[in-house]
Amino acid sequence: YAAIVLSTTEAELMTLCPVAQVCLYIKQTAGEMGHPIISAITLHEDNQSTIQIVNNSGHHGRTKHIDVRYRFINDLVEQQVFQLEYSDSRLQVADIFTKSLDITTFYALRSKLRVEKLQPSDPFDPRQGA
Repeated sequence: YAAIVLSTTEAELMTLCPVAQVCLYIKQTAGEMGHPIISAITLHEDNQSTIQIVNNSGHHGRTKHIDVRYRFINDLVEQQVFQLEYSDSRLQVADIFTKSLDITTFYALRSKLRVEKLQPSDPFDPRQGA
């Protein structure tokens, strides 16, 4: 689906829906394979406004235009299928692919991916001749 979002909170809410759908599919598949997932699935979120909106089941006038998506996520959180946990945006590993980073942050995130620099003696280093 395509949509124009008016805020980062709205964008995060819209993104949570397909993520939740995939997680539900994986949970159902795991159960069918004899490995039920009983505990709540933790979704990491770096937008605190999104977490507050989802965890508050009251009516939100500012989210009326995305109400179906909001209600879907809110219901799953209330049923304890999911829980949202805050993750500092400075620690988002995906930033290595999407943002310009200082060298210290780059190395820290790269190490979380377990990717290391090729050593000069590495036979797979493309900079060395055959």
